[in-house]
Amino acid sequence: MEQLSDGDMAEPATGSDQPAGEAEMAGRITIVGSRVRVDGFEVDDPALAELLLAAPHDQMVSRFEQLVALGAFGMGSVVTSSSLSSTLAEADDRFAATVDQALVALERTTQNALDRMLLAVDASLDPDSRNSVMARAVSELTDAQHRLIGELDLGRVDSTSAQLVAAIGAMVGPSGEMEQLLRQALDPTSGGSGLAEISSRLDERFGELRDLFMRAEGAHQEAAVGTAKGVRYEARVDECLRRIGRNIGGCIVMATGTDAGRLSTSDKTGDFVVQNTPGHTVVVEAKNKSKLALTGKSGILAELDRAMENRQAHVAICVSATDAFPQEVGTFGVYGNRILVVDDGDGVLLEAAVRLAFNTAAVTLSPRATVDAIALAEHIERITQQAARLSGIKRGLTAMKETLDRISGDVGAVQTELRGELERASMALDGGAPAQSGLRLVAPD
Repeated sequence: MEQLSDGDMAEPATGSDQPAGEAEMAGRITIVGSRVRVDGFEVDDPALAELLLAAPHDQMVSRFEQLVALGAFGMGSVVTSSSLSSTLAEADDRFAATVDQALVALERTTQNALDRMLLAVDASLDPDSRNSVMARAVSELTDAQHRLIGELDLGRVDSTSAQLVAAIGAMVGPSGEMEQLLRQALDPTSGGSGLAEISSRLDERFGELRDLFMRAEGAHQEAAVGTAKGVRYEARVDECLRRIGRNIGGCIVMATGTDAGRLSTSDKTGDFVVQNTPGHTVVVEAKNKSKLALTGKSGILAELDRAMENRQAHVAICVSATDAFPQEVGTFGVYGNRILVVDDGDGVLLEAAVRLAFNTAAVTLSPRATVDAIALAEHIERITQQAARLSGIKRGLTAMKETLDRISGDVGAVQTELRGELERASMALDGGAPAQSGLRLVAPD
């Protein structure tokens, strides 16, 4: 905006002489083209005064012109915005009215279409109408029902049910294929039948079970007999050891076969423990078996070592009721501090073994003892020889006793027969029953 001086603005025009584009308002504002003149302008506005005072003095007029131009532009924008808002509001109203009309038309059209569709569906589902879908479906279902009932009718020879029943009857009825197959499969005499195979397998299993029961029963009886033999023999050994203890003097005999020892709460190795006055301990194992192994983990020597540890003994003895030791052991064998002896219960060889065991313990435990090894070996050899000789004599006596028992039995049988013959002969003499010996007595003339 160009700055105006007092002489640049003409007097306000009046009447018809006012040129086009000029206007006068309230005698104070004159507008010529784009030029505006305000006479006597005054406003009480602190913000305006502050903005003008902030500008340099020589730029105050241009600053005022800028503020007026800015205000004019803002006022024009407000007017333009109001017009645009009015136009948009009118357009919104017209659009809303158009949409309402379109919705009403769409609703009417949709309703008409739905009504026509419902009429069509009702017509298609009407069973009374021959051309309806429902009527055609009911007709087809009725035909299918008649066909199915006809196929299941047993009264009809050509029906599926009648043919099935006839086939089943031919298969499982009297003299049918199923009966023949079952008779063949259940025939225990037929080699290829399942029942014959099952019966054969059952017979085999029962045979195996019978054999197992027989073996178990035999083992049980053998174990029972062996246990009884062992108990009886241990009782004889107990009597022999106590008699031997009295003969030696100052001995203590303890039966420990039912008591656990030092090794564990279940280890009962060592049937008897014999202690003498000096405190030497001998453990005795009694065996009544037909065979005893010498070496190995289950051999008698290892068992005697375990017995000595279990009973804290110095020497161990195994006394056997029979010649169960290997042949090289014989009747009396010495293996270090382990002695093997055969004694049927009379205690003779067992006493020799106990005395030798105490002597061995005394020599082993005495630090000042001097041992003549050669003399000791000679004594042990003579003991072994005498033990073998005694065993042979006892076997001879046993054989002689058996012979005498047999002869005594024969004598008794003859005596019994003689008594019977004498009784029958007496009855014959008395006129009783005839003699049965074949001897006929004839009376004299």
